[in-house]
Amino acid sequence: MPPQKRREDEKLTNGSIIFWSRRKDPYVCVRCVQCGRDRLILLNNTTRRSFTGICGNCTRGERWRNQPLENGSTIWWSRRDGQRIPVTCGKCGADHVTHGSNIRKNTFTGLCRRCLHSGPTSTTWRGGRVEKNGYVYVKVDPGHPFFQEMATTTGYIAEHRFMMAIHLKRALKATEVVHHRNGIKTDNRIENLELYVSQKEHGKASQERRPHPGYEPAALQDIVLTRLRDLLSDHE
Repeated sequence: MPPQKRREDEKLTNGSIIFWSRRKDPYVCVRCVQCGRDRLILLNNTTRRSFTGICGNCTRGERWRNQPLENGSTIWWSRRDGQRIPVTCGKCGADHVTHGSNIRKNTFTGLCRRCLHSGPTSTTWRGGRVEKNGYVYVKVDPGHPFFQEMATTTGYIAEHRFMMAIHLKRALKATEVVHHRNGIKTDNRIENLELYVSQKEHGKASQERRPHPGYEPAALQDIVLTRLRDLLSDHE
């Protein structure tokens, strides 16, 4: 026998509410007393003696109250969509969505992927110094005055350029070149560094230090041209 139709909403002893006024066969709307969420339940289930109106997530111990973490991150349980829970990164303040299974791990920090894999929180952290193509790169804080103009997308600055910028007390231009005098790219002492205004000037200096076969310095070319002009003027 089908359950008797009721028009008035019913409040259960534990505080859950069955909204018979919003009934739509074969479902009826029920509000969970613990999380306050409304969901549709089959009519037959609401007539059982064991029915409490509490949703399955709350029965399994799922959270619905927002949870701040020690590092400043926040887990927004109140805005969850099933097992997809919004989280605010405590380092950069960006929002990202994380699966509930990851949040329940003891190692969960709430940090976004970018912040988690950069700086001391990263499992690949090597003290902020890495070597690439023979050059040393150092990790620089985003608040550093040279960060915006000189840092790569991953937040690193070539150490030789960084040392020269600190020495000059200004950020280097992208066209400026820093040269290692002894040829050792990892020797970034300021006394081992030279600054050139452009790649062209750096190339000229390199040619004069180590000229290719047939190369003549600009000064020698000027002397030869002057002598040729003198010889031509003598024949006139």
